[in-house]
Amino acid sequence: AARTRNSEACNEDDSLVPEVEVVKHLASSIDGSGAQNIMTLMKSKHGFKIFVGVVKENIGWIDVWSSDWSTKTACERIIRSFQKSIFTLEVTQEYVEFIFRLGLHWNSISNIIPKPEFLHWVELLHDTQVNPRSFDADDYVYLLDLDPDTKPTPFQIRQGMDASGQWLRQGEFAAGWFEAGDHVETYIENDIPDAAVNVIEHCVKHVFEPIRQKWALRLYRMAFWAHSNAKRRGPKSVDFYTMAHLIHGDLPLEHLPFMRDLAMATLSAYADEFGKEST
Repeated sequence: AARTRNSEACNEDDSLVPEVEVVKHLASSIDGSGAQNIMTLMKSKHGFKIFVGVVKENIGWIDVWSSDWSTKTACERIIRSFQKSIFTLEVTQEYVEFIFRLGLHWNSISNIIPKPEFLHWVELLHDTQVNPRSFDADDYVYLLDLDPDTKPTPFQIRQGMDASGQWLRQGEFAAGWFEAGDHVETYIENDIPDAAVNVIEHCVKHVFEPIRQKWALRLYRMAFWAHSNAKRRGPKSVDFYTMAHLIHGDLPLEHLPFMRDLAMATLSAYADEFGKEST
């Protein structure tokens, strides 16, 4: 439990927040746009409060909201509404500190200032590290409690290939994963090949190869997210780590079923979009 001061207590006559205890932290999967929901449920003598933040890859903390002090039932209802819309895990304090720091690093690059409610959130989580910081592949290896020279074993590679080949088919944490942006639209409009060429492999080579490090870092982060799972059941961290390691390296991406699935999902999403525009 932590003690903290807060000038915005639940009423004007009570400027001191009493002892605040974190009940749990939750983090959603990362969606196709690189956005992730982070939630903290806490309690004090005033009742229960929930903070919800949205952090987006390379942009940072784009939205933060908190409830009034209320009942646990009311706060759990809010949590369930998020869990219905996107796969969510209960995570450790370590993951929350990590994503606070990474998100603020992105904010410093995008020059987008987090909402004041973010500072209130941090204030209530006393002694939480929030100094901005980027994380590379070596940092994730450390966060995953692996030796610096750790590489996936042949068995882990086979297992990771098999598991990742089901990610998009099963939905769950990979629901809505596809690539989006001007680079994809340019490819669809100008570079997509004729029927004589394997369109999926062509898309992997021309859309995903140039941005492979983006997907490698996203999967490293998914590995740490799964590693930080506070419960026993959930996605396997080692599968995310294995695929991140392969994508981070120089293996041609068309050899990875997961990347071919991403290409197919991307082409399907844009086919649907262009179909809507033409009707």
